[in-house]
Amino acid sequence: MDDMGWCPLPTCNQIAHIERDQNLGKCTFCDFTFCLDCKERIHPFKRCLVNRIDLMDDYLNNESIKLMIKNNQASEDLLSKLYMKHCTKSCPNPKCGVPITKVESGCTQIQCTKCFNYFCWCCNAPAKG
Repeated sequence: MDDMGWCPLPTCNQIAHIERDQNLGKCTFCDFTFCLDCKERIHPFKRCLVNRIDLMDDYLNNESIKLMIKNNQASEDLLSKLYMKHCTKSCPNPKCGVPITKVESGCTQIQCTKCFNYFCWCCNAPAKG
């Protein structure tokens, strides 16, 4: 449904009526009218800064933006390492060792996608296919 969406206010988050031709949305609960691009209060006589290509160079050369991008990358790297440490196990086949994630609940018998070795997710002991 292209004409419906969600109110961007964290305290509301109710259904909003979307008008794409005017680039705005209006919450049916709190009557907050917002820009579809930046999700801020509607600014009909001011260009949205989200789509300003002429400001892209200024945006990317801004020191605070560079620092924020660097911090985000460091956070993503740390989260990736934590995920690999706590949510994956290596294939117990010494010739393989590929990291494996158990996605579904249920049976603990896992098959490696690289060497097709069957093993128990809980104890890493070999299992029959």
